[in-house]
Amino acid sequence: MMPIRVLLLENSADTGPVAGAMEQGGIQTEMTRVETERELREALERGGWDVILAGDGLHGCSGAEALRICRELRVEAPVIVVSGVCGEESAVEMMRQGAADYVLKTNLVRLPAAIFRAIGDARARAESPRAQGELFNSREWLYATLRSVGEAVIATDAHGSVGFMNPIAEKLTGHKEREAAGRPVDFCLNLAGREGEPLREPPLQLLLSRPVANVQQEFTLVRRTGETVSVIGTAAPIRNGRGEMIGAVFTFRDITGRKRAEEQIRQANQEMHQFVRSISHDLQEPLRMISLYAEMIRRKFPDADPDTQEYLRFVMGGAERMSALLTSLRAYAEISSAAPPEPEEADAEVALQQVLVNLAAIIDETSAVIVHDPLPRVAVHSAHLVQLFQNLISNSIKYRREGHPPTIAIASARKGSRWQFSFSDNGSGVAPEYAPRVFDFFQRFHGPGIPGTGMGLAICKRIVQRYGGRIWLESTPGVGSVFHFTLPALETAPPDPADLD
Repeated sequence: MMPIRVLLLENSADTGPVAGAMEQGGIQTEMTRVETERELREALERGGWDVILAGDGLHGCSGAEALRICRELRVEAPVIVVSGVCGEESAVEMMRQGAADYVLKTNLVRLPAAIFRAIGDARARAESPRAQGELFNSREWLYATLRSVGEAVIATDAHGSVGFMNPIAEKLTGHKEREAAGRPVDFCLNLAGREGEPLREPPLQLLLSRPVANVQQEFTLVRRTGETVSVIGTAAPIRNGRGEMIGAVFTFRDITGRKRAEEQIRQANQEMHQFVRSISHDLQEPLRMISLYAEMIRRKFPDADPDTQEYLRFVMGGAERMSALLTSLRAYAEISSAAPPEPEEADAEVALQQVLVNLAAIIDETSAVIVHDPLPRVAVHSAHLVQLFQNLISNSIKYRREGHPPTIAIASARKGSRWQFSFSDNGSGVAPEYAPRVFDFFQRFHGPGIPGTGMGLAICKRIVQRYGGRIWLESTPGVGSVFHFTLPALETAPPDPADLD
């Protein structure tokens, strides 16, 4: 503990009782005694005192006069009157004039406690203006920050009365902070549901009642002019150091432009998908006519020369490929343009059995072997699951290795809130440089000898993405491929660290 620097105003050289009292109280001191007014002024000019003990006066200067000199020189150190002759009325008067305390020499046992208290009070008084200044500066900094942020901010007290609005909030609501201050937040924050429907409870209560803090919700904001804008808002309680709610803050931003752009994109996509569906449907008829007349020519001229017969095969083959391509495009457009799929229970076992029936002819022709683990029920439309399984199995059979009957193994494993499926085959595999592009449109890497449109895996990817999953490939050329994909489970499960999603 650093020694306390004490200035003793005492005309008697006997400082023993005062020093002894402080020593018994555990105070280590550096004491300086002055006897005259000149010495007092010189000591006060030097400064650095922790406490001043005003004894029974100086030569030619009373205790009251000494106290006046301390005030005159704006001494910050506390002054304690230590007297053996000062009456109670005189001591009280000196305290009124600025003394921190008084201690009778007949009761010096009080002196240490009085010194500690006086020094503590003096330090508190010195710190108070600094703390108030820091608080003021922090508030100004906070207000400046909130006024500068790009989102609208409205803060209320515990009763829901407006205490702060930044310029963005003023601009969006049409109300000024000075008008709204002290009024209920509903005065300036007129909100409805995202489609304009009335809210079942005030917006702040609606958001503050959510179990997860700062959850965004979309609203319609009715401005002062009656104009409506779409906003996304969050609310959070303001708590003091004891955890008590002393207010709330509501933040929101205008998303009208974003919603307008989203609607334009949605309409453009819908028109594009409708165009693709129409084109794929309308072109099927001329393709059928091409195939029909090519076949009629072939039959009418069975003895045509080889070149003519080859030309006819080219025409019929091209028409068939074009028809298959249009069918695939239409399937992709229908998957992409459909509304977000509602949860539906589909049994993967049943879907697989349906696929085996659909592909029975090609399975028998190629002697394909398909084995599988017990498969789960998933939150997917059954038609989409059948299409996904059928495309993957057809792909494995199509790209089989010469002299190796196709073998396809299907497995599934729970990964958190999703099921991960794996389709393994012993086919020709995919070269590493082609693997990243196998799910793109019209990608075919095995030449014209193997039929196909290059759309099957693109459709698989689109189906999986529609349900929030992902699909990927692991492949070794000449050994085989493994297609992995994830689909939502019917019920939630605890998060799994191994969840690949």
